[in-house]
Amino acid sequence: MHQRLQPGTRIYSDEHPSYSWLPNHQAVNHRMKQYVAAAGEVHTSGIESFWAVPKRGLTGVYHHVSPQHLARYVAEFTGRFNDRKCAFRERLGRLAE
Repeated sequence: MHQRLQPGTRIYSDEHPSYSWLPNHQAVNHRMKQYVAAAGEVHTSGIESFWAVPKRGLTGVYHHVSPQHLARYVAEFTGRFNDRKCAFRERLGRLAE
């Protein structure tokens, strides 16, 4: 994993022990009701918000996920997340490109 990280990359997560070995790792401690750390620099709200979209979609739309196509599901929900603030016409225009 270390060889895949750009030098200076900072990693933010919750306090789960599986992340503790990562270099430049900072965590928020949800057990202690901490949701922002390091003077407001570290939080997990964005990534938690992102993963909420695929979780709802996979259980509500697809009901079954094939591991073989997992990257395609993630790509679809990434697009949905990135376009979430777009007006309907703008979103439709992007799909037509």
